[in-house]
Amino acid sequence: MIQKYPNKIYFAQVFLIFICLFFIYIFIIIHTSDNSNDMKGHAFFAKEMSEGKILYAGNFILYGLINIFSFCLSSIFSLFISSNAIYKLSLCILLAMATTYKFCLIYNHIECGVKKKCFIAALSLLFVAAIPIPSLFTTGYWYLGNYMPNVWHNSTTILLFPFAIILFDISIKQIEEYSRRRNIYILIFIFLNIFIKPSYFFVWVCIYPLFVICRYGLTKKFLSYMIPVIVGIVLLFIQYYYIYFITDDSSGVIIKPFKVYANFASLKMMPFNFLFSLLYPILYFVLNFKRLCKNTVFLFAQSGLFVSIVIFMLFSETGRRESHGNFGWQIIICTWLCFYITLSDWLKMKKIHRYHYHHRSQIILKISLVLYIFHVIFGILYLLRYMIKGTYS
Repeated sequence: MIQKYPNKIYFAQVFLIFICLFFIYIFIIIHTSDNSNDMKGHAFFAKEMSEGKILYAGNFILYGLINIFSFCLSSIFSLFISSNAIYKLSLCILLAMATTYKFCLIYNHIECGVKKKCFIAALSLLFVAAIPIPSLFTTGYWYLGNYMPNVWHNSTTILLFPFAIILFDISIKQIEEYSRRRNIYILIFIFLNIFIKPSYFFVWVCIYPLFVICRYGLTKKFLSYMIPVIVGIVLLFIQYYYIYFITDDSSGVIIKPFKVYANFASLKMMPFNFLFSLLYPILYFVLNFKRLCKNTVFLFAQSGLFVSIVIFMLFSETGRRESHGNFGWQIIICTWLCFYITLSDWLKMKKIHRYHYHHRSQIILKISLVLYIFHVIFGILYLLRYMIKGTYS
């Protein structure tokens, strides 16, 4: 997938930025706030799992990697810092690596022509956020009730991001042209997606078969496409059984429409929150409807967003997981993918219209850019608020 690598200085800068951010949050902010404790909990769970005090979670990859990193770091730092700090440091490094890899994937996909512009565009997608104007006048929340394309408080989602992007990308390529080798890659990334966090797989398994059917019909070729789907469903069922019947027999999954969303926001405000959360990709799609309504990439991403919202609105958990909102994480991935493909297309169109001037196209590009900048500004403000107050809401 990767065809060009960013300048090593860019790579180092991004890694340094994010290891500092995660270090500040995990080692400093987390001690002054009880509202955002996912990362503290994940580092603690990894330690407990390594010591055999609790069973490994169904999404074991994060915890396994933390333990591997901790084992390596303990041989260097065990005389200087506590074992708890080593696990936290391992998580910092792991999340910084995942975010830097996400940056590399973006950088290698977008087409700017100039390395510095590619760097800025790719970096901006790591900070882009919803414009929370409706919720600020009602609940006061920046995150809850909105459709955020980035998340800072959940380590499994941060680790999942680059692997979900790759699954999205290779799925599009596979739909356009079948390859047996690519089927193997899809299987690998399905495994990683499910056992890091199955959120995006919930969406993928719904839309991928539909796009294959629309393109090829119910033919022998369709059966070849379905091999990764079937294997993924089996893996998901194994994970489901392990989570709800072995590690936590007090929880379950039920269908209860709008239950979880109503805990955080007014249902009446839901359309406005949706509109302002995705103002840039929505407007861009509307203004370029004739061209983009036939674009497989846009349709795949937008279908994914629709399915992700339906899953969140329909399904809920019971027991101790009832208030966790675990069926909402896929919205973050799918919302971000909409921003990602929109900005990628915007950059391509900008490059084209640089040499072929068209007044309407220039206006569309400028309006879209202004909206995107607003999303990035609110993303930076949200991060600053999060780091100062220690709350993600």
